[in-house]
Amino acid sequence: MKQPTEHQVLELLKFKNPPRALKVIMKAAADNNDSLPVDDNKDNKNPFCLCYHTIQLFTARLNNHRNGRIRLDRGVHDALKDLEWLTTNLASRPTHLTEITELPPTVNGACDAAGPGMGGVVFNLQEGLPPRLWRSPFSSNIQQQLVSFKNPRGTITNSDLELGTTVLQQEAYLHAADLQERTTHTASDNTLAMCWQYKGSSITSSPPAYLLRLQSLHQRFHCYKPTFIYLPGLLNKMADDCLRLWHLNDSQLLSYFNLHYPQSLPWPLWHAPQEMLSAVTLALRRKPSEPASFLRAPPLPRTMGQSLRQTPNPSNVITQK
Repeated sequence: MKQPTEHQVLELLKFKNPPRALKVIMKAAADNNDSLPVDDNKDNKNPFCLCYHTIQLFTARLNNHRNGRIRLDRGVHDALKDLEWLTTNLASRPTHLTEITELPPTVNGACDAAGPGMGGVVFNLQEGLPPRLWRSPFSSNIQQQLVSFKNPRGTITNSDLELGTTVLQQEAYLHAADLQERTTHTASDNTLAMCWQYKGSSITSSPPAYLLRLQSLHQRFHCYKPTFIYLPGLLNKMADDCLRLWHLNDSQLLSYFNLHYPQSLPWPLWHAPQEMLSAVTLALRRKPSEPASFLRAPPLPRTMGQSLRQTPNPSNVITQK
């Protein structure tokens, strides 16, 4: 793996007092080491940084080291690869203020997930286009790993599924409207998924860590600002119907929505790209995806405004090796 220079990393992270630990971590990762020494006399605190999850992960390892060393497992190396992508991408184009400032949303919607699958609804608030719904079943492998009373040793929780659905919901927005320098607004009835999205990080190598980094890469590449809100389950009826009415085929589901949730234009059904579905599924299994496999410019016409908005360029994607 080609590593960014120490200067690039420290500049990216904007440490007030760059810890010696980060330098050692980057060197150990570049050398593919499995562990690294810890100096308890050095300052290993982590102030706010752009790649918040990655540094939180390192700090957790530093604070819980044993025998004077911490282990750089697969989760740490995967986080470093994403940090490399962010480092390179940040240098490829400026960050517009609207990518970090919440504006009135261009699109909003709601999503939900359970063992059988996930789904949601999308409303375009500015383009005058019809709303759309989507759903996708979870693979048998994901369902078998879901924690339940019958499977207490599972590795995936229902909140993990809900978080993955909020990530895929952003892809649905992307195919419904021009998101460049725009704000999206997503409702979910899972409080833990909302907390993860607001925090933007998880200090473990669990599925949320991979899903949140997937969200970060998607957000950076497509230049939008996501926002989230909690919606009580009783009010999240449309998204709940999307994921639970599996006894209805696609045509029957659309007829059901047109009958029970009539709009000014008929409901169409959106099918998530296989590449993005695969990326979310791999993240749930704690496996990374190459950015080039799922970061694609959307098939929507782009317009240039006074803010010099730029169409995401697939050539900016760094293939992870």
